[in-house]
Amino acid sequence: MITALTPVLLAIIGAVTAWQGKQIRDLRDKFADLSSKFRLSIWYIRDVHRWDRDGRSGALPAIPDDLRDEV
Repeated sequence: MITALTPVLLAIIGAVTAWQGKQIRDLRDKFADLSSKFRLSIWYIRDVHRWDRDGRSGALPAIPDDLRDEV
């Protein structure tokens, strides 16, 4: 009985492992995208701070396209 269930159990474990691997890859990709956007936003804040500190007038530095709303 146990030896008959072994292939079924291994198939289930393999399917769960593959699903978890895909979830981990998806999360890694999302984290990389968020990290990139966070880095860009910090750079933009620094640019605005420098612009203000230097007493410049006129338009603020342009917002990077990656930080714009996708609406």
